[in-house]
Amino acid sequence: MDTALLALGLIALSAATGLFGRHVTLAPLPLLQVAIGTVLGLSGFVAFKTELDPEVFLLLFVPPLLFADGWSLPKREAFHLRGHILLHAFLLVLVNVILIGYFLHWLRPDIPLWAAFALGSVLSPTDAVAVSAIARRVQVPRALMHVLQGEALLNDASGLVALKFSLLASIGAFSFGGAAINVLLVSVAGAGIGVVLAWLYGRMRVLLAETDGSTTIPLVVFLVLLPFGAYLLAESLQVSGILAAAAAGIMMTYTDPKHDDHASLRLQTGNFFSLFGYVLNGVIFLLLGLQVPRVIKGGMEAAQASGHSAWHPLMLVCAVTAAILLIRLAWGFGEAKLARLQMVETSRPDVRPMPANRVLFAHTVAGIRGAVTLAAALSLPLQIGAGNAFPARDELILIAAGVIILTMLIAAICLPMLLKGLPQDDEKAVEQERAQASVKASHAAIEAIASTPELEQSVSASLTGVAQVVTEQYHQRITAEKGEDASDAGQEHHLTRHARLIGLRAERDELHRLHDAGEINEETLQQLMRPLDLAEESLR
Repeated sequence: MDTALLALGLIALSAATGLFGRHVTLAPLPLLQVAIGTVLGLSGFVAFKTELDPEVFLLLFVPPLLFADGWSLPKREAFHLRGHILLHAFLLVLVNVILIGYFLHWLRPDIPLWAAFALGSVLSPTDAVAVSAIARRVQVPRALMHVLQGEALLNDASGLVALKFSLLASIGAFSFGGAAINVLLVSVAGAGIGVVLAWLYGRMRVLLAETDGSTTIPLVVFLVLLPFGAYLLAESLQVSGILAAAAAGIMMTYTDPKHDDHASLRLQTGNFFSLFGYVLNGVIFLLLGLQVPRVIKGGMEAAQASGHSAWHPLMLVCAVTAAILLIRLAWGFGEAKLARLQMVETSRPDVRPMPANRVLFAHTVAGIRGAVTLAAALSLPLQIGAGNAFPARDELILIAAGVIILTMLIAAICLPMLLKGLPQDDEKAVEQERAQASVKASHAAIEAIASTPELEQSVSASLTGVAQVVTEQYHQRITAEKGEDASDAGQEHHLTRHARLIGLRAERDELHRLHDAGEINEETLQQLMRPLDLAEESLR
């Protein structure tokens, strides 16, 4: 009962803080929720004194969020920035693990090197959820945001794999060659499981759509379970469950049926994941805040027991955070020239060159640590080897929690200052892409109506024909999108359901063709698909 009340209370608090955060702009919503969670953790109420099970936390929160992020990730832009994303997601993780590990071991020689590497692994993943929440308050350049989103999707898996091998090193079961092969196998196999399950779901949806049109709610339920299924199956096979959930989300764009009439399924799925993501994001940061008092107390007591000052772990938090930011900054300087060249060569309307230095510093402070870092830190075992206690475990957890809060605070303060006054993305070019896609979809609808046998006579007969009315509406939209003066069509016409549906289906097919050809991205596709689905539902 206490767990149920805690869950309901956190959901209610998530909604309340969301409303409150709209009127309080001094701090981003995640930081506000962490602060509220910390206050509740200090309040003394028994209901809020909870210990977070990291395995349950990873299962309930991380797969659906990564699945949704993978689904909405702009694939076209991510592909053009794939070099930067892959380097950040894998090579930068390895650099972080090694440098942070040696740095912490140098500061605290009593912490074994393998345990310091474990902390470096824990601190490697960045948090796309926190970045997106903070980005709502400032205008982040699209190219930068795409790199941050792609990096965060992939480095969760690489960071947790690195943690696994750091723990193996504690019992002498680590070899660099074996680790490299294992990382490749774990990553590829995990992603493969996610891709296969998403493909199977897409095939099931097509088959059910062809045989039974009333399967919307069961299909939504199966879709909600898909990230959890991918995660659990991958973990049971000892490969990356996180990468499986992310890959399943990415694959959904390509397995989503393009020619079925399940507009209601698309609408309900989108609405559910928006609500689900909103609640999960709030609960994650509230839970982080609830853990802060216990983590700080345990870390300080452990530091005193090892002969150090109670404030020593907090000084380590500042030192490790500074090291993480310096590593990220140095990495950015090293690839800045390559990044600028790639952005210049990418002739896309929403990827453009940016002022190097300020964006470089913005990229540095945007490397926020979050939910996966907390879960990974709490998952550090109590014992290693032959029953030996994990060295400085409570202090390492405190350092991880402190880095999460400090990176969020630094980003909240610095990002608005760094990005203020930067040249804005070319919104006109983005809108032009959307308008051109709308025009092409309208032309496709006109051709489909004109070539339909039962409507062909209406098209050639008179302006009062039903098919001609529908066609005229598409012509008016084309004229409006091109900025020309539309004819005065004040009189409303009654549109037949059959003719209108033919046009909607043709529009949808054309939009998917443009997306498959790389002429529009996911954002434009979703913006133009939603009104089509709403119109189709209204006709039904």
